[in-house]
Amino acid sequence: MFLEQLTNSIGIVLNSIAATMQTEELNRELENRVAERTSELEFLAREVDHRAKNILSVVQSICRLSKAEDPEAYMSAVEGRIRSLSIAHTLLSESRWEGADLRKLVGQVLAPYRPGATSTEGPDILLEPRTAQTIGLTLHELATNAAKYGALTASSGTVTLRWNIRNAALNMSWEEAGGPSIRRPITSGYGMRVIGGSADQLGGGASFEWRSSGLRCSLVIPLGANTKSPYRSFHEERGGHSARSTALAIGGNRVLVVEDEPLVAMNLSTSLAELGFHVVGPFSTLAKAAAAAAEMEVDAALLDVNLSGKVVYPVADILASKNVPFAFITGYGTAALPDKCANAPVLQKPVDNETLQLLLAQNHPSLAKLA
Repeated sequence: MFLEQLTNSIGIVLNSIAATMQTEELNRELENRVAERTSELEFLAREVDHRAKNILSVVQSICRLSKAEDPEAYMSAVEGRIRSLSIAHTLLSESRWEGADLRKLVGQVLAPYRPGATSTEGPDILLEPRTAQTIGLTLHELATNAAKYGALTASSGTVTLRWNIRNAALNMSWEEAGGPSIRRPITSGYGMRVIGGSADQLGGGASFEWRSSGLRCSLVIPLGANTKSPYRSFHEERGGHSARSTALAIGGNRVLVVEDEPLVAMNLSTSLAELGFHVVGPFSTLAKAAAAAAEMEVDAALLDVNLSGKVVYPVADILASKNVPFAFITGYGTAALPDKCANAPVLQKPVDNETLQLLLAQNHPSLAKLA
C-alpha cells in the first residue's frame, strides 16, 4: 500500500514537472514569436518612414525646381508632376510593392491627354519602384510638352509609344506625328532635365530628336535583378483605352462634393468654383452626403470613396437612381471598386486642376475652350 501511494505521488510530481516544463517551453516559443513579430513591425515602421521621407523629398524637389511664368502655370506644373508620382505609387501599392505594371502606368499617365491620340506597343513588365517613378515623370513631361507645343495640339496629331527589353534594359521610344513643325529649343527646360537626369541616375540615358514631323525621344533604363520578366507577347492597343469612362456628361453646373479631408475638400471646392461650377457641399460624412444626394438637385458629383472608414457607394446608388453622373476620388486605385461602378470615372489622389478640368470640360460647352 505504501509503495503504491509513493508511486502515485512520484507520478503526480513528475506530471507536474512535465506540465511546468511544457508551459515554460510554450512561453519561450510565444516570447520568441512576439520578439520576431515586434522586429518585423519595427522594420515595417522604418520602411514606411523611409518611403514617406523619400517621396516628400521628391515632392520638395519638384516644388523647388519647377519654373513657370506665373503662379497659375506653376501650380498646374507642380500638380501634374505630383499626379504622375501618385499614379506610380498607387500601382506599387496595389502590387504590395512587387512592381508597377508598365502598361497600366502608361495608360493612366496618358489618360488625360486626348484619349485615342496615343498608341502603345510593348511587353508586360513590372517595374521596380525607382524605375516606375522615373518612367511616370518622363511620360508626364513628354505628354505635357506634346499638349502645349507638339503633336497633341493638333486634331490630327498622334503619339506612338513603343518599348522592349534588350540586354537587360528597358528601351522606350516616344514618337510624335501630325503636329506643328518644331525646332530644337535653345535651352533645356525642366522637363528635358528631369528626363535626362533621371535616366542618368539609373545608369541609362535619354536622347531627343527634333524632326520636322515631330519630337522623337529615346530612353534606355537598365532593369534591376528583381524586375519581373514579360509574360505576354508584344501587342498593340490604344493608349488609355478602357471600359471606364474618362469624362462626366454634365448638363448644368451644380456639383456635389463629398470628401472627408478638410483641406482636400477646400481645394476641390476652390478648383470647381474657379472653373465656373456651383459647389454643393462639401459633405464629410456618409449620412450627410446621402441626404444631400437624395434631397438636393445636382448635375454631377465627386465622391471620395472612403469616408472615415465608410464606403461612399450608397451615395453613388442614390445618384445613379436619379441619373446623376458621378466620379470617384480615391487613393486606393480602381481595383478596389465594385463591379457595379466599373464605368464611373476615377480620379486618383492627389487630384490636380488639369485632370479635374479635363473630366468636366469634355462634355461641358462652357469649358471646352479651356481644355
